[in-house]
Amino acid sequence: MKWADSSVQPRPNGRPSFLAQRITSFISQNMAINIEWQTKPPGKNVEEPEMFPRITDSEIIGEQQLAGLMASHGALSRGNAKTALTDLAEVMAKLLREGKTIHIPMLGSFKLSIGSDTAIHPDSDRRMQSVVVRGVNFQPTQEFMDAIGKPTFLWKPSTGVAIAPTAAQIAPQLMAYFQTHDSISRDAFERTFGLKRTTAYMRLKELEKMEMIQAVGNGKETVYIRRMAE
Repeated sequence: MKWADSSVQPRPNGRPSFLAQRITSFISQNMAINIEWQTKPPGKNVEEPEMFPRITDSEIIGEQQLAGLMASHGALSRGNAKTALTDLAEVMAKLLREGKTIHIPMLGSFKLSIGSDTAIHPDSDRRMQSVVVRGVNFQPTQEFMDAIGKPTFLWKPSTGVAIAPTAAQIAPQLMAYFQTHDSISRDAFERTFGLKRTTAYMRLKELEKMEMIQAVGNGKETVYIRRMAE
């Protein structure tokens, strides 16, 4: 289920970047990103718990699948695409090992992240021996972020115990849902926001009192639409 516009984001001049245009032509089916809402540990003087979104069920794309996607996207064969990925990794590893920063205009910049494996003081004689590689920092270019655009998110709670979102928390997501849907049924409301039937009924009533939505129809045919300002 689509909650928001998943189109690529235009540049300041109003036109999508070259990479964004290519990505748009490559995408044949928009896949929603499954998320769940988790509660932050309570802090001092916090009256109501705060929640944050987290991606769930993230599929891992391996080398074979990535090579296949590259082959279907461009002129490379699957074998050549796989070789290109291997060559790129080897060349990047060599350059990063030399302390170089790698910048790919349509992707971003890669740079080593370093630190020390122990506490180092001004009089320490182990400064150089303690230096270790922590990882690789990646900074995407704006063109790459434009190509990613605005993904579509689907609320899919985990099977664990979760706190049901309040009407106030649901409201902005429901408004985003109405950008691509004329109405929502109670069943669809339950599925979209991961609510039990009784809780969904209560939230719908609360949203009606907040003048966010209004019911249309009767009985099983009842649906809810966005309430327009008078």
